[in-house]
Amino acid sequence: MPTDKIAALQRLPQVAETWQVAWTCLRTWITPPGQPPYRPYLMLVVNLDGPPIVQQEIVLQPPAAEQVRDFLRQAMLAPAAGAGRPRRPTAVEIAEETLAQALAPELAQLGIRGVQAVTPELFQIVADLEEHIAGRKFPPGLLETPGVTPEQVGGLFAAAAFFYRQAPWRFLTDSDTLAVCCPAQGGKLRYTVVMGNAGLAYGLAVYDSWSDLQKVYQGTPPKRLARQMNAQSLLYEQITAVPFADLDALEQYGWEVAGPAAYPVPVIVTRRSRVERPEADQLAWYEAVLRAIPPFVHDHLRPGLGHLRPAEATLTVPTVNGEVAVYLEYPAIPPAPSLIPRRRRS
Repeated sequence: MPTDKIAALQRLPQVAETWQVAWTCLRTWITPPGQPPYRPYLMLVVNLDGPPIVQQEIVLQPPAAEQVRDFLRQAMLAPAAGAGRPRRPTAVEIAEETLAQALAPELAQLGIRGVQAVTPELFQIVADLEEHIAGRKFPPGLLETPGVTPEQVGGLFAAAAFFYRQAPWRFLTDSDTLAVCCPAQGGKLRYTVVMGNAGLAYGLAVYDSWSDLQKVYQGTPPKRLARQMNAQSLLYEQITAVPFADLDALEQYGWEVAGPAAYPVPVIVTRRSRVERPEADQLAWYEAVLRAIPPFVHDHLRPGLGHLRPAEATLTVPTVNGEVAVYLEYPAIPPAPSLIPRRRRS
């Protein structure tokens, strides 16, 4: 940096303040017409000892260290409106180690103590700002569920990519139902519908009971249906429909995605319209079933007179937790009366 600019910063009064500086990818989308969507980045300087936001700037690309250095200089020379007069802090906390190392020499010249440290206050301000702009709380990420690990989510993403590439919706319509028991021995019998044949939505709808499935096919109005049962599904979405926490984790861990319209989003919408994410055992169920349905469709379903012939099979599939046996039956049929609990007389 030229000597005169260093001198201009050195002449600023120094006050007993600790600042935090960082940049982060914002949880919002910019969608230019005819161009791919992208997430902008926010550079932010926060004061822990006074008006919180000293300076902020939105940029289109992850800023390099030199850009952050220039931004920090600007924060000292010309703070944002309401952030106080030009000044130097006594300390600057920087979350990223490489950025802290890059800024250290100049901070030392200015008599400022540079510290590599976590900056929860800064990122909490960013989170509050993002939710304020969005006007809602963001859905939680898969890794925020207790017991869910990056390896398990990676297994789910890999299974979802396999399922998407196999495209079983080419052979099954949205009215075809499968009975699935996973694991085959001792697992709960559930009912699934492969979505995609109509070309509107792609994925897997899941029903915990035969009665829930029948409510859907009997044309129960959507609002009444939402009050009577939880809606469980794994949908394939564009990147803009994926929870931001999942996108950040995807970038960190490099999970597999089959294509730009094939981001797997498993969700549960409760009777109270709350959006929840599956627990660890539910993710394990999805992983195994997504692995089992394509070979079941390919190897066991055969054309009949205007429809597919009935079939059943138990398939063993690989998962991150080892091999799992999955029982599948087509078409799904009502459970035997002896298995349906009798209603007690009042």
